[in-house]
Amino acid sequence: MVRNGASMIERWFFYQDVANLWKWARIDVFGTVLSYSAVAFVSRDDCVEDARRSGYREEPARTASVATRVERRARSRSPLPTRY
Repeated sequence: MVRNGASMIERWFFYQDVANLWKWARIDVFGTVLSYSAVAFVSRDDCVEDARRSGYREEPARTASVATRVERRARSRSPLPTRY
């Protein structure tokens, strides 16, 4: 997620480590880690809840635009010519 702040743009990342535990990190536009989860979580929901306590706010999912892009791409492909 990318959010515009007063003077910077920050991104929140949710990821799984090698032990399959969830962590989060907040990074600025220059790649500097501003904050990160102090503990790892078994579920992604618990991780997101911890990030919310640190200022994370979810934006609505943009599923319609993604679906539209996939639809357009699927329609633009022409069928393969058949040769006998």
